[in-house]
Amino acid sequence: ILCAYGVRHHFDQIFDIVAANYIPKPDQHAFDCFVKQTGVKPAGAVMIEDMAANLRPAAALGMRTVWLASDVEWAAIGSEESFVHYRADDLRDFLRSLELAFC
Repeated sequence: ILCAYGVRHHFDQIFDIVAANYIPKPDQHAFDCFVKQTGVKPAGAVMIEDMAANLRPAAALGMRTVWLASDVEWAAIGSEESFVHYRADDLRDFLRSLELAFC
């Protein structure tokens, strides 16, 4: 998908469920594996997720979080919690707004 959208060059690594020993988020183990394997400093990272509840462990590690909003009721569970730092209705527009803010 990244190649199809022409954005693969923006990613140094891909961390997926295989890299997390098939333990899915929001299990803390998946996030701990991510930090250990990638060397990413949580304080300098952003987690973007379409299931708001999956953002809780990322925020606990110190990551900024973005809920990619949807109309799906179960995906919104937790979306009003303090561990959701930003809401994006459209990811492209959200990223574009960041680009403009830092230019």
